[in-house]
Amino acid sequence: MPIIAPLRGWRYHNFPLALVISPPYDVVDERKAQELRSRHPYNIIHLEESREGKGPEAYTAAALLWQRWRQEGVLKPESSPALYFYAQSFHWQEKTYTRRGFFCLLKLEPYGRGILPHEETLARARSDRWELLRACRAHFSPIFGLYLGEEEETEALWREILRLPADLDFSDPEGQGHKLWVVKEKSLIEKAQALLANRVVLLADGHHRFETALRYREFFEEEGAHDWILAYLASARDPGILILPTHRLLRLPLKARLQELLARAEETFFTVRRISALSLLHPLPAETIGLYAGKEEAFLFSLRPGVDPARVLPGEHPPAWKRLTVTVLHRLLLERSWGLSWKEEEMSYTHEAAEALARVDQGEYELAFLLPPPSMEEIAAVATSGAKMPQKSTYFYPKVPAGLVIFSLDNG
Repeated sequence: MPIIAPLRGWRYHNFPLALVISPPYDVVDERKAQELRSRHPYNIIHLEESREGKGPEAYTAAALLWQRWRQEGVLKPESSPALYFYAQSFHWQEKTYTRRGFFCLLKLEPYGRGILPHEETLARARSDRWELLRACRAHFSPIFGLYLGEEEETEALWREILRLPADLDFSDPEGQGHKLWVVKEKSLIEKAQALLANRVVLLADGHHRFETALRYREFFEEEGAHDWILAYLASARDPGILILPTHRLLRLPLKARLQELLARAEETFFTVRRISALSLLHPLPAETIGLYAGKEEAFLFSLRPGVDPARVLPGEHPPAWKRLTVTVLHRLLLERSWGLSWKEEEMSYTHEAAEALARVDQGEYELAFLLPPPSMEEIAAVATSGAKMPQKSTYFYPKVPAGLVIFSLDNG
């Protein structure tokens, strides 16, 4: 089972937190990184950003900066170990959400021992996090884990937390609200630890950081801080958990004709009906695929009655993986029905339906495939069956910020 512990987190001391926190490194492109650097000279992006391809001196510079910020009192450690309960409020498509969880230390264990991955990792990203961890011996941003199971115990614990005054309460330039409770009371810490008993934690974000920490731990024979990683844990049933759809944009081979492709789909596994392009801007029903071909040409695909992808698709993937809508799109529609293959650079991705349609109208791509997001139940079913989600199929929104709580392996 997952084991958690409180930590003496390092936190900013007397600085405007709205200007110094940052999204995790892997969703920050260079343009966003420049914006964050310009917000404040002590923005955590100066420590957290990717230094891939910049050479070992870049990681040495990060370590020196980390040391200087601590020496100057920019960052200070907690006086005693604590759990950090955190509520993140945000807006998406005219709705307001609040996601609740807590920062803690999570004991490192190989996948399968109470901690499950849900996506593949890239070697170059693992290398970057490895060099940063070796140089700084600190975790500047948490991994994001979702614990599976019933919600009642979580609700009971949060009722107690919400009776306490928040230690931090602020809004950032993106319009997100942040509340943090620094909890040192032994009884509340023990309740949080008991909450994880006999549960499974599904990694939502932070696979590269987790695998890097596992590798780093192997260099030490004795137990120590290297056996733990900074984690933000939330209930998988929290009403604030939001998974965005990831739509696909595709360039068609020159000989492919839309009407022929639609006919092929109906001859094989799908029913196809024409819909308004405007309807694609709204959330799609589960297990359907929207198609936009420009000039207001829009269609909705659904599997014909009796077609079960788990039986139709070959291979050793479990049924839960084969039944994912993204699998149906790639394996049944594009490959089996249409006989298409493509290079990675021929496909692009976006979470915004309006952007997908606009890029087709602008002639950048021929087709946009609009997908519903996978449900939490689907992701959990794939992970617990030992498989991983297809690439670019999950996006938990918003990301848990870096800089609220930092874990130092030398004093944490």
